[in-house]
Amino acid sequence: MRQNTLSSAIVGSVLVLMTGCTSFSSQEQKAYTPHINPNDFTTTIDNGYFPMEPGTTFVYQGGAQRDQMAVTHSTMKVMGVECVVVDDRAWEDGKLVEKTYDWFAQDKKGNVWYFGEDTKEYENGEVVSTKGSWEGGVDGAKPAS
Repeated sequence: MRQNTLSSAIVGSVLVLMTGCTSFSSQEQKAYTPHINPNDFTTTIDNGYFPMEPGTTFVYQGGAQRDQMAVTHSTMKVMGVECVVVDDRAWEDGKLVEKTYDWFAQDKKGNVWYFGEDTKEYENGEVVSTKGSWEGGVDGAKPAS
């Protein structure tokens, strides 16, 4: 998956920060196995750090890169959880380089979970890859908050 969009960079940074907080000891680290109960999730995402109200668009600009995240009114069921669909598009030098549909839901504690994405990478206006696509519960992929 191309890591050139600001949203991807943010997600990557959060994962790096989460990994960096792990304490290392002589004990073997447990495998990440989140328990997903669909009844514990909602499509109302009102987390103060990452609110996603349908109809909202976020634009991130940095140099030649631009990322636009549009929170849609659509939902997608992943692992039995109804998720909000976010249309995320990235441009470099004015050319579309990536278009994804990302799937998010919020748990009862207010944590926003990332359940996957349908990714298309572009070169010269043509789709060249969908390798970054993944879905929680498919081929061992796991959602994360």
